[in-house]
Amino acid sequence: GNNGNDDRATIAGGYFNTAGFNCAIGGGDNNTASGNGAVVGGGSLNAAFGFSSTIGGGWMNTNYGTGSFIGGGGYDGANMAGNTVSAAAATIGGGLANSILPGGTYSFIGGGSFNTNAGYTSIISGGDGNTILATAFKATIGGGAGNTASGYYSTVAGGAGNIVSGYHATVGGGSDNYASAFGSTVCGGEGNLASGIGSFVGGGGVNEDTVNGATFAANKVLDNAATIGGGFGNIIPLGGIYGFIGGGYSNNVSGISATISGGQTNTARGNWATVGGGNGNLASGVASFVGGGGYDGFRFVGNQATGAASAIGGGINNR
Repeated sequence: GNNGNDDRATIAGGYFNTAGFNCAIGGGDNNTASGNGAVVGGGSLNAAFGFSSTIGGGWMNTNYGTGSFIGGGGYDGANMAGNTVSAAAATIGGGLANSILPGGTYSFIGGGSFNTNAGYTSIISGGDGNTILATAFKATIGGGAGNTASGYYSTVAGGAGNIVSGYHATVGGGSDNYASAFGSTVCGGEGNLASGIGSFVGGGGVNEDTVNGATFAANKVLDNAATIGGGFGNIIPLGGIYGFIGGGYSNNVSGISATISGGQTNTARGNWATVGGGNGNLASGVASFVGGGGYDGFRFVGNQATGAASAIGGGINNR
């Protein structure tokens, strides 16, 4: 039978339920409400231990948090693994094996499975295997799988295997992208890195070669306030502050405020240098310019603008 002998304990129905002082259990079986003012609505093997904690129902859910809430869940039709709240004023809506750890005060997990939230006032809406670490503050993961947010105000909207560790940093989606610096952003793509302060990668990172299979090559922005729009294998290393690569393949901008619009294997090494496109072109002089070229249908020989303020419109092998 039920055990509700403590003062002000209420058990409306079910069996093998146990209610403590000022607690209530609506029904179900093998439920426990022992925190002062705790409530279990129903379900099975649920336990509300926290002061004024609540569990609506479900299976094997556990609530240790003061004023915290678990709606239900714990069973997906094949697997039984309850949700757990160990922080004050935190909420898990449902799902399977989700956890809010002691640092996750005021935090939220909407649903999904195997999500873990340890960040203060942080949110995981759903998905599978997403994690907000204790170093985070007001971080957000929208969904997806295997994403991690660890920086203050960091955000992962979705995707898989993305990591955001920078303060105010964002990954929109895609997979295996990393935004590690303050205010850095990777919108999507695969394997892209934004590690400069205020740096940006729009996407790309994979060349879909239908003949030889997919060739993986990430875009990487390592210096501050620099941008890569897309493509794959492009890089702005340290030294390329304020640099820009629009797209293409294997382009390198290492000069201050230098630009490569597109093409492949082009290099803008000079400060304020520009390469419009083409193949294998080099602009190494200060404020130098190469419009394009580097291939005539038979030969790959890039142009080189090495002098300050020098300019080459196109063609091949011009110096």
